[in-house]
Amino acid sequence: LWQHAVAVSGDDNIGIHVAETAPIESFEVIAYTLLSSSTLRDAYQRACRYQRLIHEVTDLTFTEDAEEGVLQHMLPGGKSVPRHPAEFLATSWVRFGRLIIGDEWSPRLVAFAHAAPKDVSDHARVFKAPVMFASGRTAIHVPKSILDSRNPQADMGLLNVLEQYADVLLKQM
Repeated sequence: LWQHAVAVSGDDNIGIHVAETAPIESFEVIAYTLLSSSTLRDAYQRACRYQRLIHEVTDLTFTEDAEEGVLQHMLPGGKSVPRHPAEFLATSWVRFGRLIIGDEWSPRLVAFAHAAPKDVSDHARVFKAPVMFASGRTAIHVPKSILDSRNPQADMGLLNVLEQYADVLLKQM
């Protein structure tokens, strides 16, 4: 589907462009749980928790060490997603992060499994960070100081309602 979309649109960076412009409501309950979270760390942890609501067989993980957190997406068997969906995912993660903490922060690093496209100007514009291609994975590395950033619009009451609903959806799967 992504390759067909590129062919029809002529947009070689369609994954980035769709993630930048998709209406927030198209991400459904997950979007609103993320946007109601108290910190960016909490939001990324919720993204992992509710990933199955988007896609039942992919694996979204969030790990931390002393300096940073890494949000990473993989297909079954540890395989990486193809270019356009990978770029959609990474752009979405950064977009939501910026919406959550209300800041134009940048990841420390963005990694993609695919080779670098001919034109990486959209990657530089969107991520404002080093981008590593042919890394074997789709991931963003976020400094701890950014993960601890507070969401000025966090709403714990709304978050509780949304999590109850999302948990029911998970149980129904």
